[in-house]
Amino acid sequence: MSELSVHFSDGVISISGPLDRHTVKSAYEKANVYFNGSQKITIDLTDVARTDSAGLALLLAWVRRSRTQEVTLTFINLPEKMKELGRVSGLDQILSLSK
Repeated sequence: MSELSVHFSDGVISISGPLDRHTVKSAYEKANVYFNGSQKITIDLTDVARTDSAGLALLLAWVRRSRTQEVTLTFINLPEKMKELGRVSGLDQILSLSK
């Protein structure tokens, strides 16, 4: 099993490894540090190996946090499974899945 990794550079949080019910708490805690004092954050999910509905819930938690802290948040390179879960759940506009 691969491990979750969260890296931050130049306003981009890169997530790699599994983003599922086993890892979302850790991902949330690691990435939240970077929200403090930021005006704009991009979360890159290129290297997410697997995901489930918990991963989608994590994205929604980050959306809520960004709105509370007035941070412009963009998600890029979402895995197809996450896009599909978002569409089925009616979260297209919140997560900008139409792009």
